[in-house]
Amino acid sequence: MFWWTLRKLKSKNPETRIKAVQKLGRAGNTRVIEPLIEALKDENIEVQDSVETVLVEIGATAVAPLIITHWDKNENMEKKSVVVLRKIGIPAVEMLIMMLKHENSIVRQRAAEALKEIGAPLAVEALIMALDNFDTAVYEIATEALGEIGDIRAVLPLIESLKDLMRGKQAFDALGNTLLSLRSFRRYEIRDVEEDVLYKIVQLEDNIKYKFCTDHTPLTSRVWEGTLDCSQIKELAQQELNRRGLKV
Repeated sequence: MFWWTLRKLKSKNPETRIKAVQKLGRAGNTRVIEPLIEALKDENIEVQDSVETVLVEIGATAVAPLIITHWDKNENMEKKSVVVLRKIGIPAVEMLIMMLKHENSIVRQRAAEALKEIGAPLAVEALIMALDNFDTAVYEIATEALGEIGDIRAVLPLIESLKDLMRGKQAFDALGNTLLSLRSFRRYEIRDVEEDVLYKIVQLEDNIKYKFCTDHTPLTSRVWEGTLDCSQIKELAQQELNRRGLKV
């Protein structure tokens, strides 16, 4: 019975707890998700591994409970949740994209944070989509994450975000971090970039100058200016186009 299996999750014997986890995984019932997530806190590593395996097998259905109910309980729980989300893979990212549009702002922010923690390359496209999110907090998390990941696919969307005078400073900082990370760019990564993106990058100015408002209130608003050096990323794109035998 379901309740009896739940009781075995509290057994002093790790083997009994592992068998209970596995039995819950075979139940095919969404009611098992919450107790399984709680079992991620088990002090026994083998029990934790069993829980991770079962939650990954459950898949996308486990994503929302991980984020909504358990995400901010403690740092260790967040790390365990990220491990599960990464292993679930694309279905988890797709669910998190849907959650970026949730009516609750806290859920939207947690989804963005989860995408940030999942990182490259899996979550990059979703984080780029989040740049259009109306929620400023989600936007800031997405720009920060893209800056940390340093994926070439984020360059053009971040440049587009520079047009927003009120939000552009975050995009500018993220773009600067991305361009810096490309100094150690691995050549094979650029081979997956679409040709039209490479062409657009080659056509960028060597130095991009922008002005931003540094405050959101009219009375205290100040203008900030900055310059970005795009010469290296242009050179990388040009070399890749040449490798493909394409002319600019």
